[in-house]
Amino acid sequence: MVAAHARSVYSDDMNTTDGAALGMSFPAREWGVTSAAVPARLIAAPRVGAAEALRDFEQGGRFVGITKGQFSLVDILRALLDKTGPADVTICAWTSGIRDVESAAWLLRTGRIQRLRWFIDRSFVTRQPKYASEVRRLFGDDSLVESNTHAKLLLISNDDWKVTVRSSMNLNCNRRLEQFDVDDSADIHEFFSAML
Repeated sequence: MVAAHARSVYSDDMNTTDGAALGMSFPAREWGVTSAAVPARLIAAPRVGAAEALRDFEQGGRFVGITKGQFSLVDILRALLDKTGPADVTICAWTSGIRDVESAAWLLRTGRIQRLRWFIDRSFVTRQPKYASEVRRLFGDDSLVESNTHAKLLLISNDDWKVTVRSSMNLNCNRRLEQFDVDDSADIHEFFSAML
């Protein structure tokens, strides 16, 4: 049963193309990047941290990278917030651990995150009820959105940046081959924002 205070976009009909069965309201239109193609900077980062791997990321940039799991999605978030300055953030993940929640809370308390939304798999509330309660306590009841998801995404935005991160990484470190794509693109950001 979905908690009454968490918005749910769960549906058994996952074959829809307009998102209505998922409770999503985004324009029924062909999505496409309208800006000129931006070449990707390819990053093989087997021994460096997220800040070093993303050191040269600039506005309008596109990075595609692989790691050996020495940094996490939370580490990428911190490194990008160093670039963007204070921003609104959406975290999309299958689950979260308490340390990830505490890291995000610290980023909010210190002003690096202005507003935070968690878009998380609907099983999180039943698998990790204490963590889900902590998310609601720290970030507000409306901050937790439940859905069927296994995606790992970050959306980071302010007046100057529209960053989207897609990754195989979880919020915590896993010492395995991981991939990440980072784009500062209003089109890509809008595409994912409309669905979350």
